[in-house]
Amino acid sequence: MHSTQILVVGAGPAGLALALSLLKNGVTVRIIEKDARHHVGERGPGVMPRTLEIEHFLGVADDVRKAGFAVPNIHIFDPNDPYRIIKSQALVEEVEETPDFPITRGVMLGQWHHQAILRKHIEALNGTVELGTTLVGIEQDESGATAEIVRTVDGAEVKEITKYAYIVGADGARSAVRKMLGLNFVGETRDENRMYIVDARVEGVNEGFEGDKRVGMYRFGDQRKKMVVLRSTAEPGHFQIIFAESSLLYLLQFQGVCL
Repeated sequence: MHSTQILVVGAGPAGLALALSLLKNGVTVRIIEKDARHHVGERGPGVMPRTLEIEHFLGVADDVRKAGFAVPNIHIFDPNDPYRIIKSQALVEEVEETPDFPITRGVMLGQWHHQAILRKHIEALNGTVELGTTLVGIEQDESGATAEIVRTVDGAEVKEITKYAYIVGADGARSAVRKMLGLNFVGETRDENRMYIVDARVEGVNEGFEGDKRVGMYRFGDQRKKMVVLRSTAEPGHFQIIFAESSLLYLLQFQGVCL
């Protein structure tokens, strides 16, 4: 068996948080990621209070707060006059902190920045993420799990077979680990429901605004038909843009975009 006890497949926030927790508890970990580069882009930007509680104990919460910003207000523009705000409202309800809920305010931080913070703390414990490394097979018995792994070295594929005490799948909704284990992921894809998300630099969105209107979410269009939502990021001038049709209103309302 390999001297490393646990193989973590996937270097997103879940896999990195797990790896950091294991390293802090003296458990040896190997982290592999099939992509050749670290993820770039905002993706899921909301760091929830319960996540911050976990990251407090992992020692990363302060870094996450410093890099991100408080959940902003949403500013809704008149569908007939895109220069006039008709309503501004908080995205989340203010809740008092209690011993059961010591953190009640989330943080907005792009997923790529969040992952970079977690990687920094992992590297401080001599951990690393192996990019361009793909799990292609699993076999397990009473003594552990054997991983068949393909790595790209100097442009050539190198195959290895290594045994671990445990293999953890943290490789997303299309998880290779889940499929290899024959586990189902119940759900469906509806082609008629489409939402396009773009990271872009945009000029003039919040020019002339003051106070809380300088950072926020800005909704344009008619929510009954089509709309565009721009969300500020931790980088000035850089926005996450959501293009949505009425068929996706239920999802956007759940996210606090349609009010």
